[in-house]
Amino acid sequence: MPAPEPIPDLLKAVNEASGKAFALWITFLTVGNYLAISIGTTTHLQLLLAGPVKPPLCRVGFAGLIIVLLGGFSMFIATVPGEWVNQP
Repeated sequence: MPAPEPIPDLLKAVNEASGKAFALWITFLTVGNYLAISIGTTTHLQLLLAGPVKPPLCRVGFAGLIIVLLGGFSMFIATVPGEWVNQP
């Protein structure tokens, strides 16, 4: 039985989608590491006194930053990869 010939258009679409997914994965890991650093630098005194926890690079409230980043990232994950796969 002869080997099936690869479908070039399908192969190209899958390779493009995997490249975008890889970039998305790296972004997710970067944000996760940033949050881990932020959590690791929080002191016991800040927690005991319920003081504000500020991320290391941007001096805004931690809760606002978490809501914006995770909410936007979740909406991005829910919509964009499906559009990448369904491209003609």
